[in-house]
Amino acid sequence: MLPVTQTKDHTMRTHIVLDEALVEEAMRYVEVKSKRELLDLALREFIAARRRPDLSDLFGTVEIDPDYDYKALRQEHPRGVSDRYLGVDRQPAAAR
Repeated sequence: MLPVTQTKDHTMRTHIVLDEALVEEAMRYVEVKSKRELLDLALREFIAARRRPDLSDLFGTVEIDPDYDYKALRQEHPRGVSDRYLGVDRQPAAAR
């Protein structure tokens, strides 16, 4: 068993052996300053992914309007409706 020390602020000090190649690759994908930050981020993302509902469980639970016409929406809003709601400005700087 690994040595573990519990601290007051709910952090845990432990010694673990990590695959250095995996750590180096992971650190290229995110901006973290330390391996501790990397491991913390990885644990948080792992937990968030496990908490997300499985989309296959939702199959058949939503009723779709038979008159829904996604092609008509694309013609009305060719750049996407979500741009407007997200406040995304996709025009090049020269066009503004």
